[in-house]
Amino acid sequence: MHRSWLESQLSRAVPPEPHSAPDLVAGDVVAAALARCGVPPAAAQRSVEAAMSVVLGTHAAGAAASGGGAAGAAAAAAAATAAAAVAAAQENGAGAPAAAAAVAAANAAAAVAAAAGARAGGGFASMFAQHVMAPSAMAAAGPPAVQSLRQVQGLLVAGDMGDLTSHLYGALVDRAGGGGAAAAGGADGGGDDAGGGAATNPERRWRATALAAHMLLALEGLGVLGGGGGGGGGGAAGGAASMLLDPFEAHKTSDLAQRLLTYYAATLLERGQLGLAPPYLCCLRPGLRGQLAGELLAAHTRRLTGLAAPDADASSSASSSAAAAEAAAAAGRAAADAECYGAYLALEHWFRRCWERQAQPAAALASCLATDIRPNELRLQLATFAVSCRHSPGYGPAARARVARWLAYPYIAALQAATAEEEERRAAAAAADGGGAAAGTESDVAAREAALLAGAAAGLDPLAALDVLDFANCCCCELALGDDVTAAAGQLLFDEVLPPGIDDAALLIAESLESGERSAGAGGEATAADGGAALRLAAALRAQAAELAGWRLYFGLDGQLARWLSRHEAAGPGPEAAALAADGCALLHDYLEQLLAPGWMRELASCSRALEAAAAGGDGAVRVSLTVTSPPGPGASQVPQAQAQGGGGGGGGGWGHPTAPYPELQGAALLEFQLALESGLRRAAASLVASSSSASAAAAAAAVQVAVEGPAAEGSPLPQGHVTVHLAAAPDARSWSALVSLLCGAVRGGLPGVPPLLLVALQADRATSLAVCRRCCVGQAVMRCAALRLSLVALGADAESPATGPQLLEMLAAPPEAAAAATDLVAAAAAGNGPGGLLELLGPGQLAQLLAVEADTAVRHLRNRQVARRLRE
Repeated sequence: MHRSWLESQLSRAVPPEPHSAPDLVAGDVVAAALARCGVPPAAAQRSVEAAMSVVLGTHAAGAAASGGGAAGAAAAAAAATAAAAVAAAQENGAGAPAAAAAVAAANAAAAVAAAAGARAGGGFASMFAQHVMAPSAMAAAGPPAVQSLRQVQGLLVAGDMGDLTSHLYGALVDRAGGGGAAAAGGADGGGDDAGGGAATNPERRWRATALAAHMLLALEGLGVLGGGGGGGGGGAAGGAASMLLDPFEAHKTSDLAQRLLTYYAATLLERGQLGLAPPYLCCLRPGLRGQLAGELLAAHTRRLTGLAAPDADASSSASSSAAAAEAAAAAGRAAADAECYGAYLALEHWFRRCWERQAQPAAALASCLATDIRPNELRLQLATFAVSCRHSPGYGPAARARVARWLAYPYIAALQAATAEEEERRAAAAAADGGGAAAGTESDVAAREAALLAGAAAGLDPLAALDVLDFANCCCCELALGDDVTAAAGQLLFDEVLPPGIDDAALLIAESLESGERSAGAGGEATAADGGAALRLAAALRAQAAELAGWRLYFGLDGQLARWLSRHEAAGPGPEAAALAADGCALLHDYLEQLLAPGWMRELASCSRALEAAAAGGDGAVRVSLTVTSPPGPGASQVPQAQAQGGGGGGGGGWGHPTAPYPELQGAALLEFQLALESGLRRAAASLVASSSSASAAAAAAAVQVAVEGPAAEGSPLPQGHVTVHLAAAPDARSWSALVSLLCGAVRGGLPGVPPLLLVALQADRATSLAVCRRCCVGQAVMRCAALRLSLVALGADAESPATGPQLLEMLAAPPEAAAAATDLVAAAAAGNGPGGLLELLGPGQLAQLLAVEADTAVRHLRNRQVARRLRE
C-alpha cells in the first residue's frame, strides 16, 4: 500500500530530471578513442554500449539493481572497458603513447560511468528524501494528521528503523523534549503536530500510541527492528545486523521501542483496561516489566481491598438494611477476588507460554520477537509486590492482609486442578461401575479431602508455598503487636484471605522434599544433586507451617472473644445470659488449654534459632528494625486520612475503617515524637545496664545499640510519615534477651519516658520476632482471661468452679517441678512454658493489673454468694 501510494505521488509530483549537455559524453567518441588505441571497433562498441546501458538504466542488470547497486555495476563495466583497452594495446605492440592514450580513454569512461552511476545510484533515496521527506514537501502534503502519517509511511518505505522509532517516541511520549525526533528526516522535534492533533484529542492520541506500539512489535517480530523485546531471546539472523549496522544505534532503537511500549502499557492501566496488559509485559525488559507488573497488581489490589470500586456496584443505599448492605459488600468482594484470580491466571498463562517459547530453538520460531521471562517470573513478581505493599505507608492493616491473597492464588489454582482431576477420575469410575463406585466414594468425605490436599501439594511449587507462609506470618507478627484494629485485620487474614489447608499442604510438600520425591525448585532452581537445599527448604516449610498454625489459633480465639464481648454488651438477664455464660466458660477453657498451657510459640521463639539466623546473616549481630507511629487519638499530631492515603489508594474513613492506612505524623509533631522515642529508648537501654547484677550482664546489655531516623521530606515542605527504629545486639544469649525485653517494653508501653507507639512494620529474624510476639501476646491473653473470668462471675457464674478458670493464678505461679506432680492444666503450663513459666512473660504493669482484676473477681464472687444467701433466706 505504501509503495503504490509513493509511486503514484512520484509520478504526479516528480517530473523527469533534465540533464545538461556537459553531463553526457557521446558513446561514439569513446569508441573512436578506443579504436585509435588499437581496440577492435566491434569490441570497443560493445564495451561502450554495455557501460552506457548500465548508466542509463536500460540494461537488465542495471534495471534490477537499485541505488548503490547501479553505481557498482557502472564502475565494474568501466573497469572492464579499461582492462580490455590496455590488453588490446599490449597485444598489438603499441608504443607507450598509444598505451597511455588507451588508459586515459578508459579512465575517462570510468569517470563518466562513476559520475552517472553516482547520479543513478542515489536516485531513489535522493529523490525520495528531496521530494517526499523534505520539510517543504511535508508541509505541502496537507494538514498535520496527513503530515504525521506521511512521515511514518516514508520512514517505513525508506527502512530507517532507528529514525522511525525515534520519531514515534518523540511524537507520542517525549513531547516536551522531542526525544530525538528531530533526527527523523526533518520531523517536528517538539511533536506538536504528531498524531494529527493528538495533543488536543486524547482519543486520537490513544489510537496513535496503540498503532505505534503494535507497529514496533510487528517490525521487531519481522526481524527488521533489532534489539529484542527483552533482550534475552535473540532475534533471527538478518534482524538488527541487516537494518542497523551500528550496535549503538541498535541499542538506542531498542531502548526507545521499549519506552514506547511501556508508555502504551501504562496507558492501558490508566484507562482501566487491565486485562489487556499481561501480553505486553512479556515483551518488556526485566526492570520495566517489574515496574509495570507492580502497577498492574496494585490496580487490581485497589479493587480487592475496596480502595477502588469493582465494575459491579456493591454499595447499598442508606435505606437498605444492614444485612442487605453486608450481602452487597460480600458480593463485591467476591467479584473483586474473581477478577484478581483471573488476572493471576492470565499472567501465569503468558509467562509460561513465553518461557516455553524461549526453550525452543531459534530456527523453530515463527517470529523474531525476543523475551527473557524467567521460569519463576510470576512467583518473583508476586513476592516483590507483596513485600513492597507490606512496607508501604499507604496500605493499612486490612489492605496488607488482603495482599496475601495474591500469594495464595498458586495454591488455589493447584487445588482447583486437583479437584478437576479427581472429578474426572470419579466420573470415569462411576461410568465403569454403573454409578456404584461414585456413591461409595462420596460417603467418605475425609478421604476425598485428603486426596485433594495431596493433589494440590503435588502441583504447588515449594517456593510459592514458602512465600505465602512467610508473608502471612510476618503480617501476623505486625498485626498482633498493634491494637484492636490491627487484631481485627489478623482475624480477616484467616477468615477471608488464606484458604484452609494451606499449611497442611506445606507439610506434605516438606515430606516429599525430605523423601527425595521432588526437588527444591519447580523451575530448575535446585538440582537433584543438591540434597541439602531440599532438606533446608523442607525444614523452613515445617517451621513456617507450625508458626501459621499457632497464629491461626491465636487470632481464632481472639475473634471468638471479640464476638463474645459484642454479645455480652447487648445481652440481658434470663436465658440469654445463661447461654452467654456457657459460651464464655468454653472460650476461657480453650484459652487455658490450647494457648497458655502448651507454651504457645515457645519452641519457635528460642534464642538458639535467633543466634543461628544472626550467624548466617553476615556480621553476626542480631538486628531489628521496626517502623512505628503515634497511636490514633484525639490530638492533632496526625495527618488527616485524606492526605495519608499514599500509594495505597483513595479510601475514606478514619482509623478502623477497612481502607484506612496507618496514621502518619508531620512537621513538629513528627520531630517531637522522634526525639522523645530516641531519648526514651536510650534511657531504657541504659537502665538495663544499671539493673544488671554482674559485670558480664552489664556489658551484654550495653551491647544493645539504638538508632532512630525519621522520614525524609520528598516533594513536600515538611517531612511526613513514620519513624524507623534500628536496634542491634551482640550475638549472645544475654544481649538477645535484653534486646527482646527492650522491644517488648516499647511495644506494649511499659518503658518510662518512651511515648506510646503503634507498630507499622517489623524486620527481624523469625525467632526474634516470635520472641517479642510471645511475650506480648501471651501476656495480653492472660489479661483477657482474667477479664473474661470477671465477666463470667458478673453473669452469675461461680468463681471457684473449674469452668470459670480459677487455676489461672496457679498456672502463673506454678514452679518447674510442678510439671511432674499432676496432669492438670497447672502441670501442663509448668511443662510447656519452661523454667520461667508464664510469669516471666508478664510485665510489672500487667502483673499489677492482673492482681487488681482478680481482686475484683473475688469481691464480685463474695457479693454473689451474699445475694444468693439472702435469696435463700
